Amino acid sequence: MDVSGRKDLVENLVSGLISQEGHLNSIEDEGKASGKEMDSDATTEITRINTDTVRETTDTLTAVAQRETKIAKELESFSSIENKQVLCHILHPDTTEIDSSQIEKKEEAVEEETGLPVVRDPGIFASFIKIIDYEPEYDELGVKMYKETCKALNTAPVSKFIESLTKDAVVLKHHTVTARGIRAMAEALYQNQNVKILDLEEIMIDEMAAYFLGELLLENQNLVELNLSGCKLGSVGLEYLKVGISISRTMKKLNLSRNQLGDEGMVHLVEIISDNSSLKHLNLSHNDLGERSAQLLEEALEMNWSLEDLDLSWNSLYPRAGIMALMRGMSLNEGILKLDLSWNGLGMMHTGQALRNMLRKNKTLQMLNLSWNLMEALTVRLLRTGVLKSKSLQILKLAFNPIAPSDAIILCKTLLNPLTTLSELDLDGIWLNKDFLQAKPEVLGSFLGTFTFLYEALALEQGKLSLLKANILKLRDVKITVGGIYNNYKISVPDARKIHLARAKFEAQKPKKKKDRRDLGHFILKLGENPVLKTKFIKMIEDEKLKVEPELVQEIMNLFPDTKRAFVDVAAMKEYYLNLYPDTKPPEPKEKKEKKKKGKGKKGEEDKCYMISDMMTRLVGLRTEQWPWDAQSTAQVCEEEKRSNQCTGG
Repeated sequence: MDVSGRKDLVENLVSGLISQEGHLNSIEDEGKASGKEMDSDATTEITRINTDTVRETTDTLTAVAQRETKIAKELESFSSIENKQVLCHILHPDTTEIDSSQIEKKEEAVEEETGLPVVRDPGIFASFIKIIDYEPEYDELGVKMYKETCKALNTAPVSKFIESLTKDAVVLKHHTVTARGIRAMAEALYQNQNVKILDLEEIMIDEMAAYFLGELLLENQNLVELNLSGCKLGSVGLEYLKVGISISRTMKKLNLSRNQLGDEGMVHLVEIISDNSSLKHLNLSHNDLGERSAQLLEEALEMNWSLEDLDLSWNSLYPRAGIMALMRGMSLNEGILKLDLSWNGLGMMHTGQALRNMLRKNKTLQMLNLSWNLMEALTVRLLRTGVLKSKSLQILKLAFNPIAPSDAIILCKTLLNPLTTLSELDLDGIWLNKDFLQAKPEVLGSFLGTFTFLYEALALEQGKLSLLKANILKLRDVKITVGGIYNNYKISVPDARKIHLARAKFEAQKPKKKKDRRDLGHFILKLGENPVLKTKFIKMIEDEKLKVEPELVQEIMNLFPDTKRAFVDVAAMKEYYLNLYPDTKPPEPKEKKEKKKKGKGKKGEEDKCYMISDMMTRLVGLRTEQWPWDAQSTAQVCEEEKRSNQCTGG
């Protein structure tokens, strides 16, 4: 309000007061003319009206003065036209367009009234006009929603989850969370913009919990990593999640290991892999994936080139049709950099053929893990051919496979090929023999650059320390891992012939009855020099009554074969046995017993003579000295008769 406006307002208020005062005076004069006086109530009312009018007038004037003073002070603190416009817009919000000339006129009016110049703002006001970002409160992160949902569902809230809502990762490994708890978490994470990683490892997720988790994935597009390892989803649980994962454009890492998906779950996984273009890391280990799963993966790998890391370890991908289909899909894929096929039983020859063809055609694979696969020698050689043809493979892991030292050396020599891209070879758990130390110095150099113990062993043995150092410096950086190097020990293998013959000798002497015991050496000495049919050899043992197990006899015959399969080299058997038991002697000849005559004097003649003499002595009652046939004489007579074979016992 300008000065003229304020003057008009004051004049109007004063004229109003004058008119009211004149009206009251006229009323009082009329009363006096009529001879009546005004009562006290009328006088009080007139006084109250006058007082109220004066108060209202005073308040209005005071408010106007305060407003004008405030405007003047604010104008004094502004230096630029823009700040003046902002302030005028604040004080006069109804004004859509502000003219700077009006502001200047108001400044001039203030200077005229106060007689003082308007103070210009040195920049204080502009320094205080700043936008301050306040930290979001818990309610904006979903904490309030989580607590209210837990209360409504009658479930206890997880304090660690509440604390994690302000961070970028929610890690609830090994927690006990029910389906209602998962629902409450999903409600809290719908609008949360902070959480990027959700780790629910080892939390049992049933069908209902999987449904709520799937709804969360449909609404929340901020998750980058999802870990559901060991949640036992099954194929039904994965079906609830597949739509949310498929449409996600932010998820980079997905862990579905140990979820018992099987071949039925792979049907849903194929849709996820085919539709999702942002997924980089996928872990499907420990899921009972078989031949059907490998065939389904072929189509998915041909369509998805964004996946970089695929873990298929601890499954059953060994059937021929399955591994062939999987390798065909890998041959056409140009996105996967790391492939883990460990613990899949890929040791057969057809596996080597499939891997060889895949490595020849694939252009992007950099790391291949084939550890713990029971790989045979032929499979390893086929794989080596593919490695030599590969244009991208850098790391090959073959740890803990039954690879012979000779095949391991062949793999090590692969690094010598200047065309190979391989820079790391993992043969952990595989031992090499001393033949490796006789290989080319280049291989030794690369080996010694990684293993100090081998470097020292070779230096001590060959005394070529300086030469080895020179070879190491010449080689490119190559890393080789092995289980170790066999020393110069000679491994002594027990002689099976000695073991079996000793066992047969023991069994021949084993029977309890003495008459059934036999000496194997006596049987061996009876053998001739010419080969014997196996059937005849068995018959000879039976005739000799040797109590030896038939299986043991069969093994002994196999240990002494002849040039002809049906014969036994008994001469070699006899020679070996006599060298093993040089004290073997032939059996002693049996003494021929004389035939005894039949009759009364056949046996016990001497005893009978003594008995008769004693009986006669007792009958007569005489002493032996007085009897002409005493015991001694009787014995002598009997002895003489015995010699002459004429004693009849009388």
